[in-house]
Order: sequence, then structure tokens, then C-alpha cells
Amino acid sequence: MTATVRAKRLRSPLFALATVVLFPASLHAHGVHLSAHAHGKSIHGRAFYHGDLPAKNAKITAFDSAEKPVGETRTDQQGKFTLKVPALGNYRLLADTGGGHGAETRIEVGSSSGDRPSGIEKKIVELQRQLEAHERQTRLRDILGGIGYILGVAGIAFYLLGRRRGRSRV
Repeated sequence: MTATVRAKRLRSPLFALATVVLFPASLHAHGVHLSAHAHGKSIHGRAFYHGDLPAKNAKITAFDSAEKPVGETRTDQQGKFTLKVPALGNYRLLADTGGGHGAETRIEVGSSSGDRPSGIEKKIVELQRQLEAHERQTRLRDILGGIGYILGVAGIAFYLLGRRRGRSRV
């Protein structure tokens, strides 16, 4: 086997590994999150990516309990949005950031949320945001798991390449 053939066989796995190492942000593009709370007949919320990066200009659509679209808006530069709904009830919100990336959540508009004092509501929303941020936080075990996964895939690839080289020498 010539050096050129060996280089061509290694090119694809090395390119994939280089892509993962050099462009990790693109791998988190699917990590879109949607957070919302109701106040009266308005839904306030934000759409964001992993790492708390705002999902700018994302399309937010509200669907009623019959899955009929009842409202639509876009997020601002901070990923925030406000959407008025026609009536009290349960809604499904869908955030579409383009390219097949999105998130959804369900929210109840009207029950007791409109009766709460605004100070308590703001604290609840802030606590909900902090909890969601904590759940999304990258932890050391996640990093070590990712490194282990990459090394495992690379090990399998090198094992298979080694077996092929052994057969071609016989």
C-alpha cells in the first residue's frame, strides 16, 4: 500500500475529528431552548442556545389546544418576545430558528398567573430562568464523557485501519 493511499484513507476520519475539535459551537446549534411565562393574555419569554446565547430573530408561533396557530412573533436581539393570545387557555409555543433548529414548550395562560402580584411573578420567572440555566450548564462529567467518546471512536477507526493493513500485507 502506497503512502498516498494511506493518506487518503486517513483523510476522512481526521477531517471529522478536526471539525469536532475546531468548531464545537456548531455542534450546539440544536440546543435551542424556550422559556415563557404568562401575564394576563400576553406571553413573555425568550429563546436561546446552549450557553445562554440569544436566539435572535427566531420565529415564535403559538398553537391553541386544537393545534391551530393563533399568534406569531419574532424574538429581538436578546432573544426575548411578547405574544398576545386571543383567549385564556393552554398553548403550545414553537420556536423556529431556521435550518431545522427549534424548541417548544407548553404554557397555561390565565388561570392564577394573572392574579399573582407582579413582584412575586418576577421572582418566579427569575428562579425559573436560573433553574433552566443550571440544567443546561456544561459540567466536567459532560466534557470528560465527550472526550472519552471521541477517543473511543478514534480507537475503533484505528483498529479497523490496522486490520485492513494486516490483510493487504498477506
